[in-house]
Amino acid sequence: MSEINMQSIGIFHQVDNFIRTLITRNISVNQMDLNKITLELNRLHQPFFRIFSNEYWYSNTIQAFVVAIYSCIGEVPTKDFVWQTSSTAKFLYYLLTYEKMVRYSLDSQINQEMNNRYELEQYVRRVLNNYAKSLVIFITLSYQHQWREKVSLEDFQNQIDNFRDLISNKKTCFKDLVGYAWAIEQGIEKSYHCHLWLAYDGSKRQSDFYIGKEVGEKWVKITNGLGEYHNSNNPETKYSYQQQGRLGIGRIHRNNLHEIENAVSTALYLTEPHKCNQYLVVKPSGMKTFGKGVFR
Repeated sequence: MSEINMQSIGIFHQVDNFIRTLITRNISVNQMDLNKITLELNRLHQPFFRIFSNEYWYSNTIQAFVVAIYSCIGEVPTKDFVWQTSSTAKFLYYLLTYEKMVRYSLDSQINQEMNNRYELEQYVRRVLNNYAKSLVIFITLSYQHQWREKVSLEDFQNQIDNFRDLISNKKTCFKDLVGYAWAIEQGIEKSYHCHLWLAYDGSKRQSDFYIGKEVGEKWVKITNGLGEYHNSNNPETKYSYQQQGRLGIGRIHRNNLHEIENAVSTALYLTEPHKCNQYLVVKPSGMKTFGKGVFR
């Protein structure tokens, strides 16, 4: 298997945006700017096929891109192939035959996110209403930019799995954890990253900033120093949320409806249906992108 790393993965996101734009514009091939599309195909073609491998799962936008190109120039795209407006028109003809498939998959993604959102909200409300005081942490796990080319998708999958095992064991910095949820996203700038929502028994734990720091340092250790994290429970971020009336992290009291609603809103950031530009477009087969605890 040719390894795709955290740095090279950006090309798949660019192709995804390219295909989404072409398919959702609701115009015919005759109305499209073939010169502009040809330039974009020539820009994307070589870096994409340099790392493309059939061993991974791809979104329907990526699949449509590949099949349309194969239909034009065969299944072994040569490095020196240069797109002309005539071959671009042929590519668009094949691409648009997959329009319904791509549109359906985009709608399905949003529907799945809405289902996740509903289940997460029910779960979070049950967790927060079960304790007089909860301590809520929100942290984002990612990789330092200068090391991303050394981290493959398989590395990320293994490290996230190891991190989730620590959460399930509820030891060290996860002691007294009463609820959790996580979501993996892919961005052009941040590459793969994981948002993590944690809720602790507020009668047993305090100092949310330091717990967030401990959690983040666990990630750095698991990634052998290549990882980094953003601890939203830092004083500056909390003060900003407080000034906006949106503080939903730190100490949350069950009898304070405003705090509860803000905490729920914070958790639901993990399942925002309109963050479609951060859905995963390539991943190892079988890798999960969202999960939460089980309320007992």
